[in-house]
Formats: sequence, C-alpha cells, structure tokens
Amino acid sequence: MSVVKSSFYLAISTVLKIILGALSLKIIAYYIGSNGFGVLGQFMSIISIISLTAGLGITNGVISNISKNKDSKTEMSHVISAGFWIGFVFSCLLFFFLFVFSNFISFQLFKTSEYSIVIKALAFLQFFNLFSVIFGGYLNGRQYSKDFSFITIISSIIGTLILTLLVYYFKEIGSMLGLIILSVFPGLILLFLYFVKFKKEITILYFSDLKYDTVKSLLRHSVMLVFSSCLLPLSQVFVRDLILINNSWSNVGYWQAALKLSESGVIFLNVIMVNYYFPEIGKCNHTELKKLINKAYLILGSLLLVYILSMFFFREILISIFFDVSFKPAQDLLVWQAIGDAFKVLCSVFGFLVVFKESVKIYLILETILFLTIVSLSYFFVPIYGTLGANYAYALSYFIYFIIGLFYLKNYIKKFNVL
Repeated sequence: MSVVKSSFYLAISTVLKIILGALSLKIIAYYIGSNGFGVLGQFMSIISIISLTAGLGITNGVISNISKNKDSKTEMSHVISAGFWIGFVFSCLLFFFLFVFSNFISFQLFKTSEYSIVIKALAFLQFFNLFSVIFGGYLNGRQYSKDFSFITIISSIIGTLILTLLVYYFKEIGSMLGLIILSVFPGLILLFLYFVKFKKEITILYFSDLKYDTVKSLLRHSVMLVFSSCLLPLSQVFVRDLILINNSWSNVGYWQAALKLSESGVIFLNVIMVNYYFPEIGKCNHTELKKLINKAYLILGSLLLVYILSMFFFREILISIFFDVSFKPAQDLLVWQAIGDAFKVLCSVFGFLVVFKESVKIYLILETILFLTIVSLSYFFVPIYGTLGANYAYALSYFIYFIIGLFYLKNYIKKFNVL
C-alpha cells in the first residue's frame, strides 16, 4: 500500500479516535469532577502499564519480525506463534498477581480498598490485550493500514458507547470499567478476525514447534518495552502522590487533565511513527536510514511547533471543549505539558531505532535516566512551583533525554560512515 493511502486511512481512524477520546474525557469530567478525575488518573497509569506490557510487551518485536519476513507465511507463523505463547504465559502470571493482590493495589493507588473489584475485572479482561498485540502487530508489520484503521474505528465507537453507559450509571467505578473495556476491545475484534480472515494467512503452532531465534528476538523487544512501559506510568504515579501531598486531589485532576489533553494532541504523530516509520526502518540500509531520520525530524519538527503554538493560543478553548469550567486551572499547565510531549515524540525517532536494532543495554540505560530525571526534578520543582512544577520537570526531562538521544544517533550513524 502506498504511503499516501496508508496515511489517509491512519488519519481517518486517528482523527475519529481523538474526537471520541475528547468526548469520553468530557463525559467522565462531567460526571466525576476534578477530584474523581485525579483518582481516575492513577487507574489510567495502571491501564497504560497493562496495555503496553500486554503479551510481555512484544508488540514492537512482532512488528519488526513480521516486516522482515512478510514474504514467508511459514516465518510469519513462527513469529505469531512465539508471540502468542510468550504472551499467554505472561498474561496468566499477570492475572494471578492482579487478582491475588487486588486489595493491596487498590489501597496503594487510591488510599482505599473499595476499588479492588475493578482490579479483579482488569485481571480477567487483560487476556484480550494479547490478541491486540500479536494480530495488531501482524497488521502493522505488513502495513495493512486499511484493516488496522477499520478495527480502530469500530473498537473506538463501541468502546466509547459502553464507557458512556458505565460512567452514567456507576460514576468513578463505571469510568474505570469503561476504560478497561475501551483498552481491550481491539483485541476482541482481532480475535474474531483471526478466525474469519487471518487464519488463512498465518497459523498458531504448537508450543514445541517454536523457533529459539524468534523467541529470543521477541524477548529482547519484550525487555525493552516492558521496562519503559512500567517506568513512565510509575513516574506519573509518583508525581500524582507528590502533588497530592503538596496540594489536593483536585490539583491532581488538573494535572491529569493537561496530561490527557496533550496526549490526545500528539496521538496522530505517534500512530504514524508506529505504523509507518517503525516498519520503514526494517527496509532501510544505512544510507537510506540517514535520509529517513532527517525526513522524520524535518516533518515532526514543523508539526510539533504548530502543535505547541496551538496549545498556547487555544488552551482556554481546548479546556472548555474537553472538560468544563471547573478544570480552568489546567490551562496554565497545558503549554509546558505540550512542550514535554513534543520532545517525547522527537525522542521516538532514535528510540525506535534502538528498539529495532535490539540494543537492550542502551535502551535500558536511556529509560532509567529518563525515569530518574522525571522523579528527581518533580521532587525539586513541585514543592517550589506547585502543580506546575510537575510540568516543568516533565518538559525539562524529555529535553535532556532528547539531547542524549541525539548524541547516540550521531555516533550510530558515524559508525557506518554515512555522515
């Protein structure tokens, strides 16, 4: 499929997802307020960790290996099979942990055990994430953007409807259950499509038929993604606790509102990076890689500048559209959050390269530096500047991460004499 068609399908599904996401935020904010939104923010971090580590975090590994072997049904089946069995074992362990320690997790996150029932629901439903990982990775690796976009649209529409009903009837607990369903629904659709369509192209082999090299490759990606997927949401949990200690749940809610609104603004660029840029890395030789990276920075830099300026000039309007007047203090946080997210997207240019080359040691070092920087700067800035200090810390941390990444990228390219 051409880049134009691929981008068109991704654009439609992503724009719709952003619109539905805005509607979901508006509904949630209306029914549970800033206090409830602050509490919900803690649960959003858990959802984020579970979604990104689903199947032991082999998403990028599946995409990478499928893109390398998309001309061989046999090799693709080995990749899908390895992904399925790795993910299934991990999902079983995750189920045990969430179910057994649901009371403890609820108390640590929300200072009460009343939300343990939601943690137990997550323990059961997270199994569907596995199918989103392996079959979604298959579609992305083969750059089947039309199919992937269709699934995104259907799951977003149905998931948002279910979320709306649950929030209306059950308020905070309903919003948590709705977010779980919204996150796992793509996996449910992909499981159905596997039996209807994908089974003709790929098969899931017996555990004994797995190839060692394929499993090893996926586990390398797994270590990297699981590590990073846990660290960033965990840093957000620390930041929310820090804001709560220095302020209140309402301030946590304002910070969470700015976080979610800014994330919605860059979601399109993240989708393009995952579904187009990442698979393209696998096709490039080292000379072509330099051109691809330069092109990515040129396009992203221009778009992100427009994005930051838009957040600055329209922040008051955006808060009123996505939330309501009670969330007005969040507009003071939005610009710095947007600056941090902009550098985060720029970091993904070299981040995907590290993932694709399976440079586990480098990746773990970079992610650890980022985590420690966010947490330590937050502990320094929040007591001084209040909630805004958390956004200062976030933006500065990703700027430092970006500078370090540029040095890595320069040395990597120089090693192959393509400068």
